[in-house]
Amino acid sequence: MRTNAGPLIALLLLTAACTDKTSLMVEVVSPDLTVPTDVDTLVFEASTPDGWRVSETIPIEGPWPHSLAILPGPADTSSEVLVSVTGLTAGDFAVRRTARTRFSAGGTHRVVLQLTRACLGVECDPGIDCVAGMCTDVVVPPDAGVDSGTPVDSGTPMDSGTPMDSGTPMDSGTPMDSGTPMDSGMPMDSGMPMDTGTDACMSTGPEVCGGGDEDCDGEIDEGLPCPGTLVISELATDGPAGGTDEFIEIYNTRDTDIDVSALEVEYQSSAGTTWGNRAVLPVGAMIPARGFYLVGSGGYTRTVTPDPGGGWTSGMNRLGGHVRLWTGTDELDRLGWGTAMNAETAPMPELTAAATNTYERKAVSTSTAASMETGADQARGNGHDTDDNSADFIERSAADPQNTASTPETP
Repeated sequence: MRTNAGPLIALLLLTAACTDKTSLMVEVVSPDLTVPTDVDTLVFEASTPDGWRVSETIPIEGPWPHSLAILPGPADTSSEVLVSVTGLTAGDFAVRRTARTRFSAGGTHRVVLQLTRACLGVECDPGIDCVAGMCTDVVVPPDAGVDSGTPVDSGTPMDSGTPMDSGTPMDSGTPMDSGTPMDSGMPMDSGMPMDTGTDACMSTGPEVCGGGDEDCDGEIDEGLPCPGTLVISELATDGPAGGTDEFIEIYNTRDTDIDVSALEVEYQSSAGTTWGNRAVLPVGAMIPARGFYLVGSGGYTRTVTPDPGGGWTSGMNRLGGHVRLWTGTDELDRLGWGTAMNAETAPMPELTAAATNTYERKAVSTSTAASMETGADQARGNGHDTDDNSADFIERSAADPQNTASTPETP
């Protein structure tokens, strides 16, 4: 939820022929970058295929969001506009987002560009966007941000009911404020979010991790391996065939399928400082909604077939160690046991019978070993996660590995 609208930086690009209220409002937000540590300057750029171009560099100090108003030049207001915002730190490139949009005659079109830590240092070619740390083709956001030709805020004057610029109508047939920045750089709407209740959703392109609904479908972070979506649900450090008979089971806590292409399952020794891969899931791998994914070691012998991506030969120490789910940029979950030094809060105790027993994540906070094995919680999934391994897991007396073909389980 946006709680501070941040300063409005107004770039007024007026021509003698521009007498309507056609404009773009470019709003910059970020779920995980800080000002001024990560970004201290924003460079706004807009251009059209016929050569119209504008650029404005603005130092920033306050919290997100930051906005820029852009009015069309002499080009046809219906032509496509390429908009990009580049974040700088101490004059050096930090991050950039790009979108294709268009002016809508007589209306204010809001475009929201989200800067994320995943794209820090990823400098794509001009006209190419960075999404989840990768350069990708720019998409055209849907027209959800056009206010149907009505003034911003559904006709309600901005700045807490006071007409902007001492009651002078905006763009009343003459260049507004003679090109002077609007409201002398003061925050618009006294810090309240712009267009509240007008634009139901503003899209900047494909869905990315970050707690937003970028594709405007009512779902947040759907289909992506984001923090909080996937957890380690069961783990065996040994098995009937000995110390090399191991498996790691993953549970999807969401009601949508999740693409886990290239997800890494990593192991760290009990007092280690480095992680090593035990499995890398193949491109195209999916975990069904509320379903499971099973990776097994090279010595795995149980009857449930592992999903692709396992086969490791370097085992996990039953006396202590750690396993985590890693996307390459985000740690999704971690389990530490025995003498583990880097568990989530506190490790699970060493298994009392490693050849048969396993660690299993609880379904709910009140789950017990009995309720998870044969009781009321045995088919309620493994979604309980408080970031305390000792409180989130139980020790099973018999392994129960599940794979992508297993029946999904919902709490």
